[in-house]
Amino acid sequence: MEKQVYASKSRLEIAQIVDTIFVKAIGLFDLSSIKKLDQWLIRYAREKIFQKMQTLWIMGKQREFLALLDYMEKEIPRLRELANNPDIWISSNGKILNPKDFEFWREKKPPKKIRDLIEQDRFWRKITGNESKTG
Repeated sequence: MEKQVYASKSRLEIAQIVDTIFVKAIGLFDLSSIKKLDQWLIRYAREKIFQKMQTLWIMGKQREFLALLDYMEKEIPRLRELANNPDIWISSNGKILNPKDFEFWREKKPPKKIRDLIEQDRFWRKITGNESKTG
């Protein structure tokens, strides 16, 4: 007898958006420095965040989730302002850095195993049940 699984489309979409935010945040770092343990932790955290997003409503956390969204919405203009402030380019020793000197980081490609982790991880296949036993 085959079990039927019911899923909330809204909760799945919320979890997917949160997952995308998580992956984009990880992408801000120097991905070439991510070690094996880091990779495992990122995969683990990604899966756990997704699972917990699914259970927020069961835990009665809708109000808290909406409060978080309100906070984020309120703080985004300030984050934009801070990200564009000239003092962002002051080093720890007080030297003012030239932003153009750091453009090479933008073009630096992470190793393939890290790109796979971020871009095409087996995560979504695992969540949707489309992962083979060997993959």
